[in-house]
Amino acid sequence: MRASHILLEHAMRWPPDKQKHPRSQSAAELLMDEIKQRIQDGESFYDLAQMYSDCPSKADGGDLGRFSFDQMTKAFSEAAFALEVGQLSHTVHTEFGVHLIKRTE
Repeated sequence: MRASHILLEHAMRWPPDKQKHPRSQSAAELLMDEIKQRIQDGESFYDLAQMYSDCPSKADGGDLGRFSFDQMTKAFSEAAFALEVGQLSHTVHTEFGVHLIKRTE
């Protein structure tokens, strides 16, 4: 399968040297809700990924390329593989932060 995502990092139980973003989990969730609504209102997933995502994939509009189920964390894969092509996920929580996933193939 192939998917794109937007990742919003937040303060977690990572060691301090792995903390990349000071936002709280609830702030990340609220921002992700706003981003999802903007996409549903017609804004470009690609453009919003470039603007907001904390993942290096933001340079490609969030495109993660092709991957198998076992290449991603379980929560991410379960959400991504449950989607139809073109469908957006709910907010997905992983050890990296919160994600919005769009299945592209």
